Amino acid sequence: MDLPALRKRARAVIAGSREAYARPAKPMANDIAKAAAVVLKSFISGAPMVVRFHGDGDGVAGAIALYRALNGVVESGICMERQVSWQVNKDVVYSKEAFYNDKLLFASYKSVERPLLVIIDFGTHIDSNDSIAMAEKTCEVVWIDHHTLPEGFDPGKRSIYINPFNFGSDSRLSAGLVASLMAQTIGAECRDLMEAALVSDHSACADYTNPQARKGALVVDYLITRRDSDSSSLRKIDSIMGDRSKLEEAYSKVGGMLEEAIAIGTQVMKKYRTSEGVSVYVIDFRKVKQGDYPPSGRFCSEMQYSLENSTGKPAITAVYYTNYISIRVSKSISDKVGLIGIIGSLTEETSGAISGGGHREAASIKAGSYSITEALNMFLEKLQVIR
Repeated sequence: MDLPALRKRARAVIAGSREAYARPAKPMANDIAKAAAVVLKSFISGAPMVVRFHGDGDGVAGAIALYRALNGVVESGICMERQVSWQVNKDVVYSKEAFYNDKLLFASYKSVERPLLVIIDFGTHIDSNDSIAMAEKTCEVVWIDHHTLPEGFDPGKRSIYINPFNFGSDSRLSAGLVASLMAQTIGAECRDLMEAALVSDHSACADYTNPQARKGALVVDYLITRRDSDSSSLRKIDSIMGDRSKLEEAYSKVGGMLEEAIAIGTQVMKKYRTSEGVSVYVIDFRKVKQGDYPPSGRFCSEMQYSLENSTGKPAITAVYYTNYISIRVSKSISDKVGLIGIIGSLTEETSGAISGGGHREAASIKAGSYSITEALNMFLEKLQVIR
């Protein structure tokens, strides 16, 4: 498909999507088509390709969508199967170490087209600037993220960088959703992944009444944590997502572990209120963790979801573990709370010792050189919590 055809396809894909995200995604159609064109050209030509994605439900959903799209290209007979390196990125930045690893892989192949680096759901950080500048000299870059644009951040001069903040929207359009729109533009069917990505990321656009979306979000998030088996592979996860009986079986297992964790969390949580009367629930994850699932971030999201449903009121949930604090805020109060602003002020006041980021409804804080208790107390003070 040439670029004009891909533009037409991208507009049609977005127009046929659910209204909650179709309208804000509409201005992104041309850039989504450009990204799809670069991915197709690189893949069909046999250029070496690395896809790096954040290891949570949103990032993984986006990676699976691209995996489906590229498989579809092969199945259509356009080209033979190609080697693609799929990498779960553990850091929130695209680091120099990651770049040197990618460069080493690229150097082991020869191709007519420049290599391609695809980044999904991470990297929008000033610490990515130097690595991206080096990468652009080596390869093409398609970068899909939805995190807040920090001052001093530079996505590069050649990168196709797609972030809803650059199109009049915000982080509610998750990276997994946008990557899925690109994959559908290429030709894959990804509506299940779009909905799962939104639920997984606690997006204001998510349809929490959609049981399949909720099941998919939890199963994808769970399977990517199982790196001690082949269930962490995208092929395996995609096969489960595409089979209703397998999805139900996996969800039954995951749901049971989450229910147990939420029951324990309800018993051990501490409840406070802000000066404006908003409930704040604080949980020491060490008292909840029973095995390798759920991780603290997923537990925080599910705990928030449970508390909102049981109380019928907006809330703030903070779950702390090792050196990190995961935070979730109800959509109805997210603007007033100003979570990203609070994290920014903590970073500024500690000269960068405390750091973090995320979205208005979901974010995390790294305590850095401070103890987790000190960082938590500073955060609660910023929230004006009464204790």
